[in-house]
Amino acid sequence: MKWKWMPAAASLLLTEDCNLRCTYCFEKHNKKKMSNEVALKSLEFLSNNAIENKQNYFSVTMFGGEPLLQPDLMEFIFKNGHRIAQEKKIHFSVTIITNATIMSDKIFNMLSYWNTKISLSVQLSVDGKKESHDLYRITAAGIGSFYLIEKNIPKFKEIFKNNPKSLNIHGVINKKTLPKLYENYKMFREE
Repeated sequence: MKWKWMPAAASLLLTEDCNLRCTYCFEKHNKKKMSNEVALKSLEFLSNNAIENKQNYFSVTMFGGEPLLQPDLMEFIFKNGHRIAQEKKIHFSVTIITNATIMSDKIFNMLSYWNTKISLSVQLSVDGKKESHDLYRITAAGIGSFYLIEKNIPKFKEIFKNNPKSLNIHGVINKKTLPKLYENYKMFREE
């Protein structure tokens, strides 16, 4: 019998909607969101594959659009992924890719809680210093979004204070921002 490897990790597009209008974005800002049923079936599929593969973990990456526009769906995924992992005695990990512009008490408390229960990491999309970032990452009103991120980064850092390696930054570089690459890197490193 031929053995085949089944996927135990997947990216889940929670929504195509986003609160930003980044000029280089490919999303169409569709208001639809993933249903709880699809999310649950995805978790069951991935965890079953992990067991079949003789792996001790399964994982999802949540992205969009902007996944933090769907905190209830995120919590549903956290809760059910954790439950399934406990039932099957395997590990569950989640990575969230966010534009870092949205942070409420509800989201802060949810991420803080689940950060202690599952392997959680967050990737913040920041293109660099304000001048570089605001060239392309704009709000629906057409203004730069750096001011939103700047006030939220301390909250993300607080969530991951005991595991700072689980908080990452990634950004887009292009010919207009490339001349500022060192300055942007220095800001990421020092600030």
